[in-house]
Amino acid sequence: MSAYRRVLAALLMTTFPAASQGQSAGYWLIGQVGGKWEYRIGQEAGREITGEYDYLVPSGEVRCLEDDLRRCELRYLADPRSGATRKLPVQPRQNGRWISLRNLTPPPPPVLPITADALAAKFKRVTQAGGSRTASACGGDFPLRAPVCGENIDVSDFNIHWLPAAEPAAARLAILVEPVDGRSDVFRATSPASAGSYGDARLTDFLRRIQQPNEPVDITVTVLADGGRTARRLVHLPPSTSTNEYESRVRAATGPDPVLNAIATMSLALDESMWSRAGEAGLRLIDFSVGWRRLQEYALAGTCQSDFEEQRARLRKSLSAATYARICPVSPVSSSAVSGPVEPAPAAIEPAVAADPANAAVPPKIRSGIALLIGNSDYWNLPLNSVKQDLENMEEALKAAGFEVSVQRNLKGPRQFVEALNGMLQEKGATSDDVLIVYYSGHGLQLDGKAQLLGTGISTAPQVAEDVRANAQSAEGLLAQMERAIPETRILIMEACRDSFFSTQGAADGQAQRAGFAFQQDDVPNTFVMFANRPGLPAPARSDYSLMGPFTEALIYALRNSSGEILDVFEVAAQKTKEMSPQQEPVLHQSRLISPVVLKPRGQELQDVRAKNLLNDAEPLYRKRAWDRFLVNVVRGKVLASSQELQQRLSREVEFATLVKEAASLEEAGTWGDAAARWQKAAGLFPAREWVAMKSAVAWLLEDDLTRAVQSLAVLAAQSESVTASRAKSLLADLLKAFPALEAEATTAAQRAGKITGDEFEIVKHEE
Repeated sequence: MSAYRRVLAALLMTTFPAASQGQSAGYWLIGQVGGKWEYRIGQEAGREITGEYDYLVPSGEVRCLEDDLRRCELRYLADPRSGATRKLPVQPRQNGRWISLRNLTPPPPPVLPITADALAAKFKRVTQAGGSRTASACGGDFPLRAPVCGENIDVSDFNIHWLPAAEPAAARLAILVEPVDGRSDVFRATSPASAGSYGDARLTDFLRRIQQPNEPVDITVTVLADGGRTARRLVHLPPSTSTNEYESRVRAATGPDPVLNAIATMSLALDESMWSRAGEAGLRLIDFSVGWRRLQEYALAGTCQSDFEEQRARLRKSLSAATYARICPVSPVSSSAVSGPVEPAPAAIEPAVAADPANAAVPPKIRSGIALLIGNSDYWNLPLNSVKQDLENMEEALKAAGFEVSVQRNLKGPRQFVEALNGMLQEKGATSDDVLIVYYSGHGLQLDGKAQLLGTGISTAPQVAEDVRANAQSAEGLLAQMERAIPETRILIMEACRDSFFSTQGAADGQAQRAGFAFQQDDVPNTFVMFANRPGLPAPARSDYSLMGPFTEALIYALRNSSGEILDVFEVAAQKTKEMSPQQEPVLHQSRLISPVVLKPRGQELQDVRAKNLLNDAEPLYRKRAWDRFLVNVVRGKVLASSQELQQRLSREVEFATLVKEAASLEEAGTWGDAAARWQKAAGLFPAREWVAMKSAVAWLLEDDLTRAVQSLAVLAAQSESVTASRAKSLLADLLKAFPALEAEATTAAQRAGKITGDEFEIVKHEE
């Protein structure tokens, strides 16, 4: 029996000592599961217990999700030698209710076969021999977690890891891997920054191709991020015979206990200078070490020679300074420490629509009419972020047009709709001279050939049309209530979907009747009904963005930029809606017109204020690289803007975001030349956005167009006060050192480059 198999036997035959008084460390290894169970610690999201030796600690909770609680059972490993299990004494009394494990006594922890100090001594010996991750061939200011500089890596286990939060979620990283022996072989790839890691069959095949059988190979791994941030690592690929032997030892040391497995893997990895493997095993121990100080020492021993700085920071808080220094005497130099701490990715910011101060006009003494605004947003599973903006902005616009406004939110069903209308009519003292407007923003659908406005009392599982009928107000029924009211002119406006979810009973051939709209009383004149879209279609941008619905936005624009006559208002609103949302087709129904209906706004209207707000609200989306949402803002602002200067700025923003999206898509497809051209064109629109020019330079490099790459880097390097310029200078110096013939190109480009001025994203100021 080999030495490693003896170690395995010792690990598996380890008996659990009796728990000492007050011992709190310990855990259950779940080996069998009856029913569907979940486990969590604190308020984290629950994860499913699979039965593949899930690790449960006393500070956690479990719950069974089965309707039949008799199926719920958990069994833990009681004897590692025989694989015998024992029932975990938890008995669920209600489906889905969390059960704390704190009142149970877990089996005591196993005897650990090696001390944490012995593990730490392993990498100290290698470090003293010169195998340090701080080698001169390594560096950069991008936080790369793996590989670690100077480590040995098995080709089959080669993965590149980084901190996802170090870059905006929409950013992409360029990855280059090449041997250091002067060969021209280069592996190129890109990966979304949000992925956190890269490794696939293409990379594995490349490494196996450049590694001759039984011969070691040294390679460099370079990662290029936005803004010129880089990370470079020198890595050693040992002979395949050596890695095969290592894998055999790992398999031999693998048992059912995850703690013992992690420690055994860590020990073997440190023997082979595989810092990343040891670090990953240390991370697993951190998860296991809740309330177990000794295990935290093991976790520190595994991660000390790795790039997991934030995890070591957690351990530093848990362990005494003396213990930390004993296990990890010298804090490793972070790859990101060269240029200071890594800036966190911008927090998720929802765009907010600011109120237009220019529209806060005082209502005239003689009112134009009365308006009821209804906004339903708090649905059980389909909240509508845009409703709040719809109500606030429509209220402001109608008040500026001389209307007295009443606002109602989250009406549950038909009765509440009727009560809100009657209450408003009584409160405002409606007269025959008033124009009555009822505006609705919320969920809607088509049922029985009619437009239905959904109340928030809709069931959490509306499986049948009857449930919709009981909790929705039909548009025709609401209009009938308006026609009975005193005002002689009435306008019903619906910012809602008109999807058909249920077929109509009694329809020919089982097909739903054509969804439409009909007046209850055709002889009631001066009645108008406006829909945001034609039957069968949704109203877009309802819950994805905290913006107004496109039709509402356009309607407010039309109130301020038309004659005010009702048909002119709708015509302008329909046109602007299609410009902002091409798939939308607003619809107007009207009865006989016996007198003009004019909704004339009072006071000066400055629609540019709204366009400026949309542009300024796009700034945090630009910082997040959230281009889809960014485009919603700037396209809408472009449609609404009236001044030529503002239109030109918004047009450039639209073109910029479109080019950036195209470039990112082309990079993903590996079409580097086309991507570089688009990055370069986007950089020309806004020169102060230097990160875009750097993206262009990197793409030209990946296209092997060294001349254009050098030209782009030289222009950036000429900006002496820029952080990106400093990074460009470093990359340019490396290129010119390798390709001195390009020196003239760099000099010419630098001489032609002007100084970049202005802000990266200029906020537009409102006029006083």
